[in-house]
Amino acid sequence: TRSYNLTMSLSVDASNSCIPPSNALTALTPPLPSTTRGVPVVLDGRAGRINSDRPVLVYPSGRLVIVREVESDLTPPTTPTTTTKAFVYRGHTAPVTCAKFSPSGCYIASGDTRGKLRVWSYDNSEHLCKLELASALAGPIRDISWDADSKRIVVVGQGSKTDPSGVCAKVIQWDTGVKVGDLGQHAGNRAATCAFRPGRPMRIVSGGEDTTCILNKGPPFGRVVDCKPSEKCHTRGVVSCVRYNSTGGMIASVGTDKSVCFYDGKTMQLLKRVEDVHSASIYSCAWNAVGDALLTCSADGTVKLIDVDGFTVVH
Repeated sequence: TRSYNLTMSLSVDASNSCIPPSNALTALTPPLPSTTRGVPVVLDGRAGRINSDRPVLVYPSGRLVIVREVESDLTPPTTPTTTTKAFVYRGHTAPVTCAKFSPSGCYIASGDTRGKLRVWSYDNSEHLCKLELASALAGPIRDISWDADSKRIVVVGQGSKTDPSGVCAKVIQWDTGVKVGDLGQHAGNRAATCAFRPGRPMRIVSGGEDTTCILNKGPPFGRVVDCKPSEKCHTRGVVSCVRYNSTGGMIASVGTDKSVCFYDGKTMQLLKRVEDVHSASIYSCAWNAVGDALLTCSADGTVKLIDVDGFTVVH
């Protein structure tokens, strides 16, 4: 939504450069995230080191990537033309499914329904594309995760049903797209979520529609089988979301079985399984900055806060 006025204007950047100079932009209201019934929406609030002084949220909306400053949304409007600070990226030609900041905050990796991955600069005024893979996956990209060094990216989603090389999980170098090992693959060639361990030793966890979480180590990365990680702690349905806490010492996974599972960050050995946290499928989870509390959201329309010390729902 845009508002125009001849007397007052906002700064012009790459997201609104198409506005004619004769009709100055006075207000900007960015669109809300796109939603698909039964599919989690990927939101990213960890905007990296260079954006640590301000809360920023990045999310997909149609063929756009929206980078929104949350603080401007929380400030009460002072005038009718008070605007939300946001940047709109238009580099995709298909609906965007997810977007994630690099830990440095300098780049954003975004994926769409056609399997295209784009890595583009956020700290540059021209927002140049560093890497574009037209077919990173054969189908839609469902989740993206960066390593702690901002040098490697893991993407998961829908792989090919006929081509053995059309995998559902892949880890690549951020600037060249070169593959860094062979990740463990999910049954049906469909993965829903992934997470890079924020530190060393490096680990990658992915969750799929086969009720399985898979642990990989590297580089080069490959599936861990020697320490027998707890791969099938969910009883049915999809593993919707897996996330490491900020220290890398613990993993959390949620899914359609309404349970939340906690694992050791290095070995993925099960620490605790909390059942019936919600009354419907759990879509997503997120850790607090300290890494001692987990927030979950569900199809039952509620969010729950879990204290990790006692693995109990506190709110």
